[in-house]
Amino acid sequence: MLRACKRLGGPDTIMFSKENDIIMKIKAEDFAGPLLGFATLAVGVGFVAAIAYLASLFTAGASIVQPAAAAKPETHDFFSAAKVATIEEPQGQELSCYDLHLLPVWNALKNDDEFSERVGHSNDSANCSDMLEVERVDLNRDGRKELLVRGKNFHLCGATGNCGFWVFEEGRTRPRMLLSASDYVDVAELGQQVLRSQTHGYADLLLKGHFSAAETGHYTYKFDGQKYIQTKCMYEVPKYDRSNEVSWEMITCEEFDRRIEREIEREK
Repeated sequence: MLRACKRLGGPDTIMFSKENDIIMKIKAEDFAGPLLGFATLAVGVGFVAAIAYLASLFTAGASIVQPAAAAKPETHDFFSAAKVATIEEPQGQELSCYDLHLLPVWNALKNDDEFSERVGHSNDSANCSDMLEVERVDLNRDGRKELLVRGKNFHLCGATGNCGFWVFEEGRTRPRMLLSASDYVDVAELGQQVLRSQTHGYADLLLKGHFSAAETGHYTYKFDGQKYIQTKCMYEVPKYDRSNEVSWEMITCEEFDRRIEREIEREK
């Protein structure tokens, strides 16, 4: 500005130039104040908004741990309903099979009522190899071995040790079930149920089961041309003499049932 005044020359010009400088400084100061105030206000608003946002995050986190009773009954959220149902009404156990040798039998067992009833009382996960033991035996001496399958843990066994027992033969597309019954796991190893006698070309089977710790059932199964059916039922029960010495006797299942009924009548 001073150089411009020198080029123009004259005191009036210099005075005018100085006045302009003063005016411009005054105007700059007038603008600087509001601009600084506006910037301060913007920073303040941004800070408050940030605090509010962080507070909303903590508030949302707290709402997750609210008890279920605080939820509004009229809310029908699909995912919330699913979580509540999982807690209050478990959807049951997850059963799986990763053993390719057991997989065909496993798929056939899933359609069996005896199998479904036994596993229906359990709510945890299990794999087929942990639930089943399998023995291959040629029951009809045709060169192809049938499958004896028995449960081996609490999923398929009762409190007295009676476990699910099945017999399968190989079909054209899938195993065919010949027997669905139960067997006492601690009495005989798998395979010892096969007798030397035969019916319709298939070996007879003898299965056992505990009614209690003292009474053991003996069940004979024979092949009728299509499947195995029970043909004989006996119970091994204790017999006490006058000196309270115990021996064992075999009675029919009908006689065993009559004795149980008499015991119940005496206890009434």
